[in-house]
Amino acid sequence: MAWILLLPVVICFILFLRKKLSFKFGLSPKSLDIRPIKGLKKLSDQLEKSLSKSYMGHVEERVMKEIKLKENEYSWRLLDLKRYFILTSLLKESPMFSKKVDDLWHQMLMFTCEYDDFSKEYLGSTLHHSPNLNQSPQPDLRGFFDWVYGELFFIRMENIQLYKGFYRFPEPPNIIEEFKCLPENELIELYFRRDSQYMDTVLSLISSMKKTAKKVKNMKKASYKK
Repeated sequence: MAWILLLPVVICFILFLRKKLSFKFGLSPKSLDIRPIKGLKKLSDQLEKSLSKSYMGHVEERVMKEIKLKENEYSWRLLDLKRYFILTSLLKESPMFSKKVDDLWHQMLMFTCEYDDFSKEYLGSTLHHSPNLNQSPQPDLRGFFDWVYGELFFIRMENIQLYKGFYRFPEPPNIIEEFKCLPENELIELYFRRDSQYMDTVLSLISSMKKTAKKVKNMKKASYKK
C-alpha cells in the first residue's frame, strides 16, 4: 500500500524533472540586449573590446571539453557573464547568483595571463573572482540584484533559466524608500562604486531606479517564497 501513496509524488517529481531537462535555449544572442541607459552602450562596447577573440576562442574550446552543454547554451551563459561583468563595474557589491554562469567564469580564470589582460583593459585593475559562498537565499541582496539587472537588461527565458527565476524575493521597503528620497551622492555611497569609470551610467541607472521606486505603491514587505 505504501508504494501507492508514494506514486503521485514520484510522478510529480518525474514531470518536474522532465520539464526542467526539456528546456531549449534559443538562437545565440547577437548583442547584450541592453536597455536605453545613458553610457551603457559605451560600457558594453568597451567590455566586448576587452575580450579578445583568441582568448574567448580558447575559453569556448575548454568549456565544450569540460562541460556538457545544450545547444546554444554556451552563448547564453557567456551573455550573462558579460552582463555580470557590467554589474561589477557599477555596483559596490554584486554577488554571483548563477552557478552555471559562475562555472564559465571559472573557465575564463584558467587562462591567467589572458584574464589579467582582459580585466585590466576593461576596468584598469584585476577583476577578482568573488564566489557567493553563502548558501542561504540572501533575499535582500538577491532582490536588489534582480532590480538592477532588470533596469539594465531585457530579460529573456534563457536568462530566467540560468538564474532560476527573477523577482522571487521582493526588494526591502527601506531600500525602495532610499531610492525615492535620498540624493544621488548618498545612493552612490551606499550601493555603487565611487571609483567607477562609468559614472554617467551609474547616474542614469540611479535616475531610472528612482522612477521605478516612485511607482511602487505597496511598501509592505511580502513574505519570502521558496
